[in-house]
Amino acid sequence: MVTGPTLGIVANRLLGRRTGVGRYLANLLRQWGRQHAPFAQVLVFTPRPVPLPAGLQNCVLPFAGSTFLWEHLLLPARLPAVDLLFCPAYTIPLGFRGRAALTIHDAIQAALPEEFPFWYRYRYGLLYRWSARRAQVVLADSAADRDRYPAVLRGCHGRAFGWCLWGSTRCFGRLTRSRSYDGLAWTTAPTSSSWAS
Repeated sequence: MVTGPTLGIVANRLLGRRTGVGRYLANLLRQWGRQHAPFAQVLVFTPRPVPLPAGLQNCVLPFAGSTFLWEHLLLPARLPAVDLLFCPAYTIPLGFRGRAALTIHDAIQAALPEEFPFWYRYRYGLLYRWSARRAQVVLADSAADRDRYPAVLRGCHGRAFGWCLWGSTRCFGRLTRSRSYDGLAWTTAPTSSSWAS
């Protein structure tokens, strides 16, 4: 029996070819496998089995359809009780009624809507804004994004915004003063592509 809070994680982005969100989540899970306090248990929800660091539990909710349908139809219906659901990819599952933390990796669609087709703005824009309003906390990949989100995500004023560097790979991190230029900092790319797997 688990004594303490349970963190649930929507992890369908770990499947298939990993893009930025999948790499972000894989890096967070690597960190949380080492230390996931204050949570006594971490449940990682996917439609198919995935390898995870020790200390994290893969809860497979099988589904043969699209991961979008899995996330918004099957997951909310079959999700066991969690104290907090971490949603690392812009959206909270429709129908989920509990507490949620959401990561929004960029707000380019909200900042420059004219650059996106109407159908895209309609389909994703509404869901992204609803999710941001619904979350107890919205996380960003940088302090600059965190500060920008309340202005571009309509209806989110008063929402708690934070930022998390743990989703970055080892080649990114705090830089010394000598490696910054006009307040902007960068690092060289890693020599191997293993970090992107």
